[in-house]
Amino acid sequence: PHGDDALRVRVAARVANHLRHVYTGPGVVRWFERPHPELKGEAPILLLLHAERLKELINLAAASRSSAAA
Repeated sequence: PHGDDALRVRVAARVANHLRHVYTGPGVVRWFERPHPELKGEAPILLLLHAERLKELINLAAASRSSAAA
């Protein structure tokens, strides 16, 4: 992939890296697909379509990891 597609792949990998500490492989996939309350019911995967929201997606995944440790 090149350009925006390459960026999306890198962000998805970074998000999955955060989530792998909290979820199983299938759980990570479901996390991307299910509506998330912090996104007002929007599925996290939809954030991959908007470059300006990629940081929000990474932060959301990182927060999942840190809240699991609490």
